[in-house]
Amino acid sequence: KGGKGAKGAKAKAEAASEEETTCDFAKLDIRVGELVEVWNHPKSTKLFCEKISCGDDEPREVCSGLRDHFTLEQMKNKRVLVCCNLKPAKMADFVSNGMVLCAKSADGKTVE
Repeated sequence: KGGKGAKGAKAKAEAASEEETTCDFAKLDIRVGELVEVWNHPKSTKLFCEKISCGDDEPREVCSGLRDHFTLEQMKNKRVLVCCNLKPAKMADFVSNGMVLCAKSADGKTVE
């Protein structure tokens, strides 16, 4: 007794799923920010702690796993893309208020 009703329900569920994915991406608040201050995370060899100016009253503090790819000097005053509307996340006792977005090459050796 699945008939047409089952196929119609499945198609509606798939369409709703696609719509939800599209809507969720549209909700991301991605901004260009400038790194104001960068320091090595005191408890992790893979993380940087950063203060990033994203147009708010105060620079936001963000933690990123970019130490394997950049030096402190390379990070200073760099412009980056920041996802600003994520829930704060604690990373090795540092509360990160955003996420720095990067891209890497197909072989994984270059990160920008």
